[in-house]
Amino acid sequence: MLAVAAANRRVGYAYFENWDLVYWTISTKAGEKPLNAVAVTQDLITRFAPDVLVSQKVTPALTKSKNTKKVISAIARTGKQNDLICIAVPRLRKHKNKYEEAEALAKIFPQVADYLPQPRQLHHSKEPRNTVLFEAIALAVTLFEDEDQNLLMAQAMG
Repeated sequence: MLAVAAANRRVGYAYFENWDLVYWTISTKAGEKPLNAVAVTQDLITRFAPDVLVSQKVTPALTKSKNTKKVISAIARTGKQNDLICIAVPRLRKHKNKYEEAEALAKIFPQVADYLPQPRQLHHSKEPRNTVLFEAIALAVTLFEDEDQNLLMAQAMG
């Protein structure tokens, strides 16, 4: 499974095999524009040959920029063009903030503990770039925890 999350000018990718996180990266190139997101996503699909692509569900209420929404949609289209099972899940908030969420996810997947974002200082307006990686992992965990989705994936994958 390839889980993908997009934020302002960056995209986080997390690839899982048998529910184990085996590869992760953050791409600023993919976050620049949809065409770049397609190229980076296609490279990862070609490299890993996932059966499933999970991304954030794009809705009118989603508070991401217009460009970020276009990037998410382009990534989903790329999955469909590669005949992947494409699942868009809502971004569930189970923690007080994204930093606590990242810490909880790093306990489950200790291999990404070095990527834990530091809370931003009040005088900095930019969000730490590593949060998008943990957003991608959180989308995958949301899918793992959904028994109905797991059954559908298992049936679709044979």
